[in-house]
Amino acid sequence: MINLGYAVLAVAAASLTVQATARSEGSSEVPRDPVLVEFKGGEALAVAVYRQRMLSRMINYTLTVDADGKPTECALTPKLRRKATRVAICRPLLKYMKFEPARDAQGNPTIGQYSSAINMRTGIAPES
Repeated sequence: MINLGYAVLAVAAASLTVQATARSEGSSEVPRDPVLVEFKGGEALAVAVYRQRMLSRMINYTLTVDADGKPTECALTPKLRRKATRVAICRPLLKYMKFEPARDAQGNPTIGQYSSAINMRTGIAPES
């Protein structure tokens, strides 16, 4: 038997794909944070949230993104007591998110942070 709430959430989350908008090339660079290009882990995230019984929660997260645009660290707020829960929710964020890296004042790729939230009450994840 399938839990209907989980099935709806999985369908909503599986269809999420965030595409970066085109940027015009400027002559002067302005430092900027990482830009989310794509997230294809909605189904994996929905499964993790469901298994950890976090369906009615709003979860804020911050990812550290390296100079290649790969997320390397994940922090959740509110801080969750169980490490297994933190790992289960961060895993799809780290694995399936793709970024344009942060840029310094000279336009060089650098380490940066990306923050957003997962609202599992409405099936919206992640926000950009």
